Amino acid sequence: MQRDAQVRPEEGLPLLKRPGRKEQGETILSQDHILSKLRGGVDLASVVRDQMRSVFTNGLMSKYSLTGQKGKLCFMDTSSCKTILRSIRRATKDRFKIKDLEYEIAEVLRNAPNHPGGANYVKKNVAGKRKRGMVEEEKEN
Repeated sequence: MQRDAQVRPEEGLPLLKRPGRKEQGETILSQDHILSKLRGGVDLASVVRDQMRSVFTNGLMSKYSLTGQKGKLCFMDTSSCKTILRSIRRATKDRFKIKDLEYEIAEVLRNAPNHPGGANYVKKNVAGKRKRGMVEEEKEN
């Protein structure tokens, strides 16, 4: 496969073009088009939650906050955030303001550590199971 190298003037790094491959911008557009086809629900919160959870795990989302507060990474500056915002706007047909979308994304990121796979998730024991386990230990002693 023959490659044509071009150089980005601002970085001095070669760009490789492969025949039959899409450019980066076209790839991102196809990703947000696919994400916008997900049926999230009737309200904005469920659409945002379903799209975020289809792309990211709770463990990964628990390392980010929207603006990078409390020692976490900033999600707003990532290309993934731009893709998610585009796909949500496409899925909701631009019915909501950007601030509303950002608020819902911040809520998903804020609650991610408390869900399965998140950093702070602790599996809750059912009271009946705990008692049975304690009874079995007492019988062995």
